[in-house]
Amino acid sequence: MEALASILESLASKAAEYMVDSTPEQLGYLFNHESKFQNLWSKVQELKDARQRVQQSVDEANRNGEKIFDDVERWLTMVNDKISDQATTQLQEDEKKAMESYFAGFLLGIKSRYHLSKKAEKEVEAITQLLNGKDQFDRVSYRPALEGMSIRPVKEYEAFGSRSDAFNGVMAALDDDNINIIGVYGMGGVGKTTLVKEAARQIIAKEKKLFDEVILVAITQASNISNIQNEITEKLGLKIEERSVDVRAARLHDRLKKINKVLIILDDIWEEHDLDALGIPSVDKNKGLKILMTSRRLEVLKSMGSQKSLPIDILKEDEAWNLFKIVAGPIAERSDLQSKANKVAQKCAGLPIAIATVAKALKHKENLHEWEDALEQLKPSEINFRRVPSAVYSAIEMSYKYLKTEDLKSVFLLCSIMGHNAAIEDLLKYCTGLGLFHGLDTIQKVRNRVLTLVSELEDSSLLLAGSTPECFDMHDVVCDVAISIASRDRGWLALGKEDVFEGWSDVETMRNYNLISLQHTKVSELPDELECPNLTFFAMVNRDSCLKIPNNFFKGMKRLKVLSLEKVNLSSLPSSIDSLRSLCALRLIDCGVEDIVMLGELVNLEILDLRNSGIRLLSKEIGQLRRLKLLDLSYCYSLKVVSPNVLSSLSRLEELYFFHSFDRWEVEGTDNLIRSNASLVDLQYLSRLTTLKVRVPNEQAMPEDNIFLGKLERYKICIGDGKWYWTETRTEASRMLKLKMKRSSNLYGGIKLLLRKTESLYVDEAEDVREMLDDPVNQGLPHLKHLKLSNVSDMKFVIGSRMLVSCLESLDLHSLMNLESICEAQLKAESFGRLRFLEVSECKMLKNLFSFSIAKRLRQLEEIEVSHCNNMREFIIVEKEEEIGENDNLEFPQLRSLSLRYLPTFNGAWYSQKTLQSVTWLFGKMVFISIIIFPSLIYGFQRIFILICLSFFCSFKLRGRVLFPVALEELYLDSVNGIKKIWHDDQLLTVSLGVQSLTRLEVWECHKLKCAFTSSMVKSFVQLETLIVSNCDEMEDIIEGILGGEERINNSIRVFPKLNSLKLNNLSNLKRFCCGINPIEFPFLRKLEIKKCRVLSAFHFETASIGNNISFDPSVPRPQYLFSEKVIFPVLEELGICCGIEYEEQDVDLDIRTTMECELEACRDDDSVKELVKKCLSSSGGMENVERLWPNQLDEHSYSKLTSFFLEGCPKLLNVFPLSMLMRLQKLENLSIWNCESLEEIIYESQSQEINVSAMQSLSPQLIQSNVITFEFPCLSSLTLIGLPNLKSICHKTQTISWHLLKKMEVYGCNKVAILFASQEISGSINEQPLFWVNKYMFPNLHQLTLGWNVGVKEIWRLVPSSVPFQNLVILEVRECDGIIKLITHSTAKSLVQLKEMSILNCKKIEEIIEGGDNNDQDEIIFPQLNSLELESLPKLESFCSSWNYTFGFPSLQTVIVEDCPKMKIFSQRHSNTPMLNEVEFYWSGCYEERWENDLNSTIQQFFREHVRAFPNFLII
Repeated sequence: MEALASILESLASKAAEYMVDSTPEQLGYLFNHESKFQNLWSKVQELKDARQRVQQSVDEANRNGEKIFDDVERWLTMVNDKISDQATTQLQEDEKKAMESYFAGFLLGIKSRYHLSKKAEKEVEAITQLLNGKDQFDRVSYRPALEGMSIRPVKEYEAFGSRSDAFNGVMAALDDDNINIIGVYGMGGVGKTTLVKEAARQIIAKEKKLFDEVILVAITQASNISNIQNEITEKLGLKIEERSVDVRAARLHDRLKKINKVLIILDDIWEEHDLDALGIPSVDKNKGLKILMTSRRLEVLKSMGSQKSLPIDILKEDEAWNLFKIVAGPIAERSDLQSKANKVAQKCAGLPIAIATVAKALKHKENLHEWEDALEQLKPSEINFRRVPSAVYSAIEMSYKYLKTEDLKSVFLLCSIMGHNAAIEDLLKYCTGLGLFHGLDTIQKVRNRVLTLVSELEDSSLLLAGSTPECFDMHDVVCDVAISIASRDRGWLALGKEDVFEGWSDVETMRNYNLISLQHTKVSELPDELECPNLTFFAMVNRDSCLKIPNNFFKGMKRLKVLSLEKVNLSSLPSSIDSLRSLCALRLIDCGVEDIVMLGELVNLEILDLRNSGIRLLSKEIGQLRRLKLLDLSYCYSLKVVSPNVLSSLSRLEELYFFHSFDRWEVEGTDNLIRSNASLVDLQYLSRLTTLKVRVPNEQAMPEDNIFLGKLERYKICIGDGKWYWTETRTEASRMLKLKMKRSSNLYGGIKLLLRKTESLYVDEAEDVREMLDDPVNQGLPHLKHLKLSNVSDMKFVIGSRMLVSCLESLDLHSLMNLESICEAQLKAESFGRLRFLEVSECKMLKNLFSFSIAKRLRQLEEIEVSHCNNMREFIIVEKEEEIGENDNLEFPQLRSLSLRYLPTFNGAWYSQKTLQSVTWLFGKMVFISIIIFPSLIYGFQRIFILICLSFFCSFKLRGRVLFPVALEELYLDSVNGIKKIWHDDQLLTVSLGVQSLTRLEVWECHKLKCAFTSSMVKSFVQLETLIVSNCDEMEDIIEGILGGEERINNSIRVFPKLNSLKLNNLSNLKRFCCGINPIEFPFLRKLEIKKCRVLSAFHFETASIGNNISFDPSVPRPQYLFSEKVIFPVLEELGICCGIEYEEQDVDLDIRTTMECELEACRDDDSVKELVKKCLSSSGGMENVERLWPNQLDEHSYSKLTSFFLEGCPKLLNVFPLSMLMRLQKLENLSIWNCESLEEIIYESQSQEINVSAMQSLSPQLIQSNVITFEFPCLSSLTLIGLPNLKSICHKTQTISWHLLKKMEVYGCNKVAILFASQEISGSINEQPLFWVNKYMFPNLHQLTLGWNVGVKEIWRLVPSSVPFQNLVILEVRECDGIIKLITHSTAKSLVQLKEMSILNCKKIEEIIEGGDNNDQDEIIFPQLNSLELESLPKLESFCSSWNYTFGFPSLQTVIVEDCPKMKIFSQRHSNTPMLNEVEFYWSGCYEERWENDLNSTIQQFFREHVRAFPNFLII
């Protein structure tokens, strides 16, 4: 009881505490708990209702693809937590406890009731906050910025090399804070959109975000401001209710300004748009904004403020083919379709959209005729507009329609009929003749307009730049579309070289044509008269030299304004040409025209172009052409007389051209009272003359009063008897003057006025050049761009203080014997600021090029060539008055080519060391260095090596600073005989040499070099593509040292990862390419040539490293193979090994096979071929250390791409290919083996060799039939075997080898071959091993078979009668095969149905060509295609065939030659039908005779009777 009392007392005390210390709020927790829970349940229900409404809005937003705001998502999460089943259960339990504590009594439940009530109240507060939060939601979702195509992987994008410059340029510009507006331009369908989408995708994919938003908007042709705004706002997820363009722009402007970094891509812009009007903020005020635009026209990009505009061109041919294969799939490479597929791809003109469209259309076309039809549809045709894929056609037509003016459209259509690389000047002549530009009354004004329009068309990507600035080009696809448009809309007939036109007879159609253009079209004949009353333009380039233009042909063309004929036979002009009285432009190019008197009747002519004509006289009648503005007589080499006063009569003449033409100008004031030729005085009467291109060999012909020359604006004038080159690409200019005369004082006022305007000046052998250059009248030659001085002896300097050379781009000084310096001491500050090319040669007294102050200005210099300057010691010298600052730099950021030749005293320094040691030299873009022949001491050469070869490569240092941080791309070293190393040994230094950019290295005749590289630096040459090492006598290794630290893939070392071509030539001491233990891989090497490397035995030596020396591991056997299994060539296509024959050297760029084929092709007469074969058979030496080329086991990736293999000069080689290697040669196309005297077989099978049958079957299942393995060369088209005296067979065993595509076979000097071809069916019945075992499927495509000097050959064919493996043979040539008695069996002869040429020469034992049979069966042997039969020097030949069983048919035979066949009494015993033959050519004892006696047999018989019986000694000849 006491205890209970104590407890009750404690509880009462605690209750008192609650009561005494509690506020009214706290007391409410004790007594109002029921209401608090009721309030809580009410709030929970209210929250559930709110949640339901919000969730409905969220569900609707999700259905609409909108994104839910994050705070709404968080609110729903919190609400779901509050009203979850678990939360509800907990609330119910709390309420129950509160009620139980109440009924348990006040004192017992007071604490529990207090806490539960307080908890309920807090829950109410939390729910109230959630309800209030819901009220803050204006909306639960928003429309997000769409990801769009720009940020998804672009399936059609392929990273082709031709796209890399544009793509990298875009990426660099987007990362450049100084560039905010970037443009990409190119023709429709070329891939602009694809490229910028890929750029956007990669930007977004980067971990470091460049932009917060990337928006791509397609600006279509029909887009207006509102449409563009709608697309941008949709991409941003912005909804703008207002319709006003200005208000929408303001809304959009505000939205974009809130984004920190945003990229807007405006794709396919057709015209200039005001970005501010669209709502895009100014990039000047919003640095986080960048705009990337694409357009077909550069002009549009420029108008919209593009700071960097990048062109994107069509795909290269190989890229186009690769894309075509990717899209079309495997069918494009199917052997029977591949050639057609390739042609189809070419027809797509490199346009990705065209390629993709065509390739997809043909992807499932299995039949050859479908591909041929596709090719036909892609041909130009004025009828079949569907020849261009619709997408491409639409794109190009849209570009055409969008051209702003009718002038642009007309010029574009005219360009389409002018062919590739057309001359702008020809376009000018067409436009002038057609009168396209109203109000332009001079040729120069028309020229300016044409140049402007051509530029606009190029910017629109409808035209391409030509090979020179004077030309333009057009893609074939664009051309096709343009011609289709013109044919459809303008009544044009325009055909090309692939077309044959025979539509002259359609009179009604011809009457409707406005223009006819037949460019190289095959026209069989022309109608007598062409009735085309609406025709204004007729052009034809002829292909048929026999085509004549009828006299009345032009009578029905009364409205013709332009007539252009090229290569049409016009020795005399058609009489109807004088009826063309409306003609404004006449072009007769290379038409052989001699008499042009008739042209004087065409009084409306404004353009007369007679280039390359045969005229000898410019007759007086031409003076009647008073409207003539342009007369072009260039390349009229026969023109010797221009009638006096003809030129002066052409009062409106503006332009006169005498390129390589008339130059016999009469000297005015001579004793002759009557002139017989034109004088330059005639030109002073031509007040409108602005263009003159003429040569005046006799300077005295220049008139004293030549002020009229000062009015010329365009000119090329050569005065003097110099042999000038009219056109020099680098120095081409519109104002050119070439002078060769003793004294310039003979020049009068007009010429001096020309000097003032001249852009290119050439002076040769003048005595007072200094005075001419400094003459005040010339005003310092302010426009001079190109200056060339030759053979001037009195000049000590060239550029004087009075000369303004701020525009000078090229300076060429040759043979200035007393020249001491190029520049006078003081020059104007802007001098030489544009100099790009400097060439100095044979200036014997010149010691340096420039002073330091001048050299500092040469920032645009691209090429330097200095040669034969005996006293040249350094390039830069410091004058006494020049002060060099500590931080002065000499920068040559554009220098790309340096060539130094024959400088005997040059010390290798760029400067005087005493004065320029503190200067930093910067060569930023050096790509070419050529250093040739410095015949000085070895010490001097070492110094040249150190100061040139190292200074150029950033390894020579002064005061701790690198001198030459170059980006060298090409390096040529020739005859630098003193250097022992090219590169510095310091590996760390090598990394900074600049060789990382080297793409081409050629080393020639550097006889002290032991190696080209060291193993420590090989990894630096990551861009090297071409390596040529030639004629270096001491070279032992290409790579010295042990390879080991380079990049490895699957344990193999990747050597020169981008090397494409490797040529090793005439390295007499070369032992190896490299050494090492690991395999070496050349991942990109496609061409390998090893020529005249006589001691080379192994390409790669397996070695171990001991210290710094190379030691051969005694446990590893010495190399047996030239290419071991550790040499990996995964993509090698061409392999050449040549050493034995001393043939005439060809250009190093010719591969070995081409060189040897040229040698063989040049020896087609009997004696020279014999000499070449003898050279093969008798040559000694060669690569005597090579016994095997390959082991049985090779890396699985090697040689599988090989297409060409040439082998020559391996005297110890017994065989070529191991049998296992044949599976790798599936792409081999050309195989040539020469001069291997021990070679016994081409393919060998060793005892250790096992054939992987499963691998063979997986490669080509048809190769295994009836358990017999058939090997094949599925792509081999040419096989040449020469000078192989011990060759017995292709393969000693009887494996079947198939040669499905072999077209050409040549076998010379293979003396142990007894039978060339033998059927497998008779293999057990013959003793001799044939060269080829065959069946009827082996040689289905062999076209040419040539045999010579195979003294052991007894039979060419030993075949079973049923086999016809040579049914496609076209050419058969057999010479000096002395073992053959009967050439062809009856059954084989019957199979030669395609044979066109047969030549049998110098075979001493041949008795008949067709072997007669033993049975008495009668038969006819027909050679349906045989065109030529030659029988020469066959002393035992008695007849073509001696059997009475056969008659012969030769329905195509036209040529029969019989030479020195003294026993040939008859052609055949029975009749030979030769309907096309009408003579036989006989050669005997140095005499020649043609004769015919009604038939072939009678002719042979009669000749034998007359000559052999009459001259018995003839038998001995």
